[in-house]
Amino acid sequence: MPSDTSENTPDTINNLNRRYQDEDADIILVASDGLRFRVHSYQLRAHSSVFRSMLELCDSSHEIILTDDDIEASDIVCLYLDLSMGHEPDLEATGMVQLGIRCRRLGDFLAKYDAASAKQTFIYALYRWVELEIVSSERVFVVAARMDNRDLCIAALKKGLSWEWKNVASSDEETQAGYAGHSIFDLSAAPLWMIKLTPPTYTLALMRQCRKIGKGMSNEVKNGVIQGFRIELDLLKEGTGGDSSKGIDI
Repeated sequence: MPSDTSENTPDTINNLNRRYQDEDADIILVASDGLRFRVHSYQLRAHSSVFRSMLELCDSSHEIILTDDDIEASDIVCLYLDLSMGHEPDLEATGMVQLGIRCRRLGDFLAKYDAASAKQTFIYALYRWVELEIVSSERVFVVAARMDNRDLCIAALKKGLSWEWKNVASSDEETQAGYAGHSIFDLSAAPLWMIKLTPPTYTLALMRQCRKIGKGMSNEVKNGVIQGFRIELDLLKEGTGGDSSKGIDI
């Protein structure tokens, strides 16, 4: 969840918005927690069709006020601007679980604002982060599924298929927990947040492979799981007209 920013005032400047205080900027983005980012309208127009439309329709106001406490808080606005403007996000103080949750929220923000170029940069970053174990594989899988990116899901599977849960099941997205000793991609052992946040088409495609997933899997078995997931997902998407967010007719 977003960090506690109840002390924010119109004058608050901290590590999240300090980079975005250009005195020549003509737009102020006000995050849902009140933190303000001074940016140029041409930058918003260039990177988001939704912001472009908002700026065309707005009156003389120089503020865009964001209200969604989950995906429009200051930490997500900061990440979005970093990706859009070519800055390296500051991840030093972010733990693996919190960064995974933040990635899910950022992915939803990019979808809401149709930010195509930032989304592509984000996808490249996720490939790197999952490989370097900066973000855990199951978190990347969920984010990739929500962005309908099969190849990134497969990269997450390849990296983490042998990883096991160490805690008990939980529905809390902030508690990285599943049934101990089971693969993080065995959905019968997955925490409820993982099931809830993964689109149904991706859930079913992975579920069909769970009978193969277990301790001491050989590379041949792992490759079979990944190939099976790829085939099942393609078949399921044919049945939904390519829209993975739709329900599945069985």
